Amino acid sequence: MPGTAHPKPAAAAAGPWILHLAPPSIEQQALGDALRAGVAGLNLTWIEHPSDALGLVSRGARPDLLLFLDSALHGEGLALIANLRRLHPRLRIAVYGALGRIDCVRWLDAGCDGLLARDVSPLRFIEALRFVLAGNAYVTPQLVAAAPDAVNGCAFLGTCGLGSPIFDQIPAPVVVMQADRYLLVNDAAAWLIGYDRSELLLKRPDEIVVEAHRGFILDALQGWQRGVPVDHEFVVALNHRDGGLVWIASYHRLINIGGRPAVLLVATDLTARLGGHDQARLLAKTPRELAADLTLADRAASAGRATSWPAEHGGQPDLTTRQRQVLELLSGGASNKRIAGQLGISEATAKLHVHRLLRALGARDRAQAVGYGRKLGLITA
Repeated sequence: MPGTAHPKPAAAAAGPWILHLAPPSIEQQALGDALRAGVAGLNLTWIEHPSDALGLVSRGARPDLLLFLDSALHGEGLALIANLRRLHPRLRIAVYGALGRIDCVRWLDAGCDGLLARDVSPLRFIEALRFVLAGNAYVTPQLVAAAPDAVNGCAFLGTCGLGSPIFDQIPAPVVVMQADRYLLVNDAAAWLIGYDRSELLLKRPDEIVVEAHRGFILDALQGWQRGVPVDHEFVVALNHRDGGLVWIASYHRLINIGGRPAVLLVATDLTARLGGHDQARLLAKTPRELAADLTLADRAASAGRATSWPAEHGGQPDLTTRQRQVLELLSGGASNKRIAGQLGISEATAKLHVHRLLRALGARDRAQAVGYGRKLGLITA
């Protein structure tokens, strides 16, 4: 049960330290148990009041992440986050809440690193939290592609509008398609496959899809325009600009723009989960079949059985040429700036490659990625 927060014990130094701010309940106890089971070496401190978090950090404690329930901060949230950032700039902050009720725009404006829906499987919640702990920003796709609203298009984007700067602050890759063209693409979506946004807007959606899935995507796009029900989710492979495949789970909602149907699409990068498996076997399945496999794997994990992608897909991490180059540079202690200089890319692109490499290896940080790389024989130096 919650109690007085104490500095992180030395014995827990190997794993992350999370402050969990939420009122006591059976649900919160269950979440705590799931986090301890899913995050290696986790030290979890449960606190009930915002003042406990501020007092702890004020006394010099340096937790890795503050995880709080959306409704737990009431009117204190923005001030608390600002003060915590001032005292501990490296602190990661993630908020979670129920679909349709979490105030996403408010927490994005406040600078939260993660917006998580609690209406997802424990496996997806824990994967998202580990992604945030690794230094990334994340929004659960279902929060963006919320239930359609007859007036606003969707609950989240309806609060800010498609033309608002908040659209580009959404860390999740988001696009809006009408007919066979992109109407809107945010930076996260462009970075996912290595393009500038202006370049991606000139392409048709099917151009970046692998050949095995291209027919499915064309049929889906044409069907949606004829009024065929929009798929809630499917899993598809995209061609990254630098070579290799990017696997995404793609969530969709039908909206209306200019009196014509359009599709809002939000992506989750599954490359870390699928990139090491038998690619030919995966590509032999349809995007709907792959989505069904994903759902079954998550349900099995929630029931305490296997937590990985179905075993028949086999294999080990299949890194792109660029990811291998980045891994070699990381083994020499290279910063993002040095990686950018060595590879002739921007620092932002270098950072994206590092993030995708961590996910592909299932590593929480650079040091762990290098360790895994040496164990797997991926580092030659």
